[in-house]
Amino acid sequence: MPLTAQRIQEATDMSTELPATTVVTDMDTFTASQANTSTCDLYEHKDTARILLPVFYSSILILGVLGNTIALTVIFKNRKKINSTTLYSTNLVFSDLLFCIALPTRIIYYALGFHWPFGEALCRITALLFYINTYAGVNFMTCLSIDRFFAVVHPFRYKIRRIKYAKGICVFIWFLVFSQTFPLLIQPMSQEEGERTTCMEYPNFEKIPHLPFILLAACLVGKDAPL
Repeated sequence: MPLTAQRIQEATDMSTELPATTVVTDMDTFTASQANTSTCDLYEHKDTARILLPVFYSSILILGVLGNTIALTVIFKNRKKINSTTLYSTNLVFSDLLFCIALPTRIIYYALGFHWPFGEALCRITALLFYINTYAGVNFMTCLSIDRFFAVVHPFRYKIRRIKYAKGICVFIWFLVFSQTFPLLIQPMSQEEGERTTCMEYPNFEKIPHLPFILLAACLVGKDAPL
């Protein structure tokens, strides 16, 4: 009888100790995962990126400048025959050239391993040019698609293709784009991160209040609505 009581007591002790051991193990695992997360380097791929990204953006810069210069030359030579299509195309070319203007500093930024040496002001201007191109490009390509639709399906039915209406639409689009992007000039875009100063990286935007709602509104007005 005493032996049975001793075994029951041992089994009880083991059952009470097991959850404690499990909890301790889980806490150790959680602590280790937190340590790994806190020591994670978001720019550990910088050695590869500092080669690939400058090459990629340099190619875009060269092709963008050449292609848009050719487009402007053709438009200028046919300026007496300007219509709604060429007007939308001209504005699209200018928005692409704004993006090309912002590329040299980004190329240097990536070549230096995600380090921005140009100061906060130029970082904000670069961000402004980048997002102007994004929203203006979407809107003017939408205008070109609608314009081509009316030109093919209803060539004489709608007045929207008249040049004066097209000019008004272009002015409205630029007003809409600038109203969306100018707030970037009052937001910090660069951030000191140890040995480097980053620009336009996602962690830099996390301090902006109500960021998810701002992004949703920007996508809705700048992309979903035109599409």
